Order: sequence, then C-alpha cells, then structure tokens
Amino acid sequence: ALEAVPSGLFETVQFPFNFVANEAVEKLVPLAMEHDVGFIAMKPFGGGMLGNANLAIKYLLQFDGVVPNPGIEKTHEIEEIITIVHGPRELTTVEWEQIARIRAEVGVRFCRRCGYCEPCPEGVRVSLVMNLPSAWKRMPAERLTTGNLAAAIQTGRNCIECGECEEQCPYLLPIREMIAENMAIYEREFLAAEGMG
Repeated sequence: ALEAVPSGLFETVQFPFNFVANEAVEKLVPLAMEHDVGFIAMKPFGGGMLGNANLAIKYLLQFDGVVPNPGIEKTHEIEEIITIVHGPRELTTVEWEQIARIRAEVGVRFCRRCGYCEPCPEGVRVSLVMNLPSAWKRMPAERLTTGNLAAAIQTGRNCIECGECEEQCPYLLPIREMIAENMAIYEREFLAAEGMG
C-alpha cells in the first residue's frame, strides 16, 4: 500500500483500519492525503471484535479523507451508522477512555477474518474457529452447538498443527495456539453445558 499510493496508478486505497488495528495512522493515511488518494477503511469493526458502532465509526471520522467500509448484516445496522455519521463526530473523553479499555482487552491478537489462512488441508474452518470469541458474545449457545454452524466449528478438532495457515496470515497470528485455546473453551463452556462434550 505504501508503494501503491504514490505510484499515481490508483485513485483509492483500501486497507484495514480501526481503533485497534490502526497501523495506517502513522504513514499510510497521511501519505494518501498527500497524494490525493482516497482511503477506504476496511474492517472498521475488526472483523466483528469491535461491537460498538458509535466508537468504531466515530474513531474513523476523526481522519479527513477516510471513508469507513463497514460490513453489516441487518438494515438497522446501516441506519445506526448513518445516524452516527450525521451526529457529533468528535470523540468525548469518556469515549476515548472506552476505546483505551477495549484496546487493552482485545490487544492485537485477534482474527480480522481476511481468509488468507484458508483453505486448510485438514478441512478446518480456520477463520470461523479463530472468531469463536466474537461468535459467543453475539450468538445464543444453541446456534453454536447445533446444526451447520456447530459442524463447521467442530472442524477445529481436525487441526494437526501443520502451520500452513500461519504462513499465510498477514497479521502473523499464532493460529495453531489460538485454535487450540478456542476449541478448549468451546468444548468446556458450550458442549459440556449442552451435555455434548
């Protein structure tokens, strides 16, 4: 991206940017402004890890020329985002404190759902298993323990720790370790609670 922006070949650049994964702040956002290249902020919700739309969108609105590209599932979500965009854009002291707290909780060790880690030779739905913490915050337990979603999650048991996924991860995440952790929590907290463990 740092090479593409000043090349003169592109009118826009799309890059992951949110209040946790904010590597673009130092060089890429200013470089885009300097070269009059539009900046599209992908993953404003960190692949679902940052659930507070008010904080996520308002944070990005602090930067001139940055346009958030949020993924949504329901109409009310885009309506909420439109309300935020048309409201006061400056983050309050309390909101900055909330951002700091979430940054500390989430850290940088989370999956952004880019999908570069897949396909897995053993059939593990890597991105899904990596995002279990987000799923169990947002979904009822029965969605995670029955049906197609449960079957997809349980492919995490197939992981043989070959490391192919880690070689592809642009965020250098310890995917094997995270899959093992997430599956252990899933089996202990969800399957055991449902009598399926």
